[in-house]
Parts: sequence; structure tokens; C-alpha cells
Amino acid sequence: MTEYEKRKKEPALDVRLTRVSGQAFYDVSPFTLAALLADQKHIRQNLTAYLGDFSAEARGVFENFKFLGRIGELEDKNLLFPIVQKFAAIDLHPDVVPNETAGEHFNSPHF
Repeated sequence: MTEYEKRKKEPALDVRLTRVSGQAFYDVSPFTLAALLADQKHIRQNLTAYLGDFSAEARGVFENFKFLGRIGELEDKNLLFPIVQKFAAIDLHPDVVPNETAGEHFNSPHF
């Protein structure tokens, strides 16, 4: 059992995980984008589970942009796996893409 599994019912866990991550959000998924690519047959189910394991703050963003619906649309058009491949190849680590830069793009009217 993982540390998260042992503590997931603690009342202040969200605050603790946000603090520990050092970011405005966190995820507790065992998946990474690379791991998602290792199972092409189940990419939709695994990507949906991956997104569901992000903090409530991040899930709110996913919901706002209707990501879960888009996943189905992309899979129906055989585009989901190639798009996940593209995202997996981008280094979005905060040391590479500072939060301020990500926020500028996120708040852009073109996003």
C-alpha cells in the first residue's frame, strides 16, 4: 500500500500534498505520460484515470476545458495516442516552463 493510500482520508491531505509538491496542484497517479504510451490499447481509460488523480484545482481546469469529452472525440478519430505522444515529448517541468509563463499561455485568449 502506498503512502497516499494509507493517508488519503486525512482531512488536511490536500493542503499537505499541495505544499509538498511545491506547486499549485499535484497528482497521485501511478501513471506518467510515458507509462500511458506503454499501453496504447487502454490509452483512453488510463488517461482518464490519470487526469482523475490530479488535485481538485487541476481537475477544475480539465473540466473547464472539457478534457474528458475531448479524450473520447480524439480516440474516435484515432488521434488520442499521437497527441499524448506529442505531450509526452514536451518538457513542462517548472524549471523549464516557469509558472508565470504557463499562466500567461493559460490565460491567453488563444488558449
